[in-house]
Amino acid sequence: MNYIFNSQNSQLSQPLFSQLSQNTSSQNTTQITATVRPSLLLARNQLEQKHKEKEERKRIKKELLKATLNQTIQMAKELKKRRKALEKLQTICQSIGEEMVLSYNEQSSLLMKFFDELQLTIDKATDIPK
Repeated sequence: MNYIFNSQNSQLSQPLFSQLSQNTSSQNTTQITATVRPSLLLARNQLEQKHKEKEERKRIKKELLKATLNQTIQMAKELKKRRKALEKLQTICQSIGEEMVLSYNEQSSLLMKFFDELQLTIDKATDIPK
């Protein structure tokens, strides 16, 4: 019983919905907009600012990715140039090495002939007829 009594008292102290709607409708709508509009504008401005910041971050990220891609492409081109230069150097070194081997073989052959002829000369000079 006490609960019912308390709930009835609390219901009486609160305005009814119809009273609320009458009070609201009696107020000037410009006053309501004047109080609500700044906070809505502020919220909209904040959302726009966040959107702009997000777009700016996306733009910066895109620029960084583009710059990184361009740098990678340039590095790949430079690497190709260096690889071609290295291949040319390897070819040159190989041909020089082959020439050195051929030259060494020729010189060795000439030296062998020289020593053979020298030995023959020595043998002839030391050959004493009996």
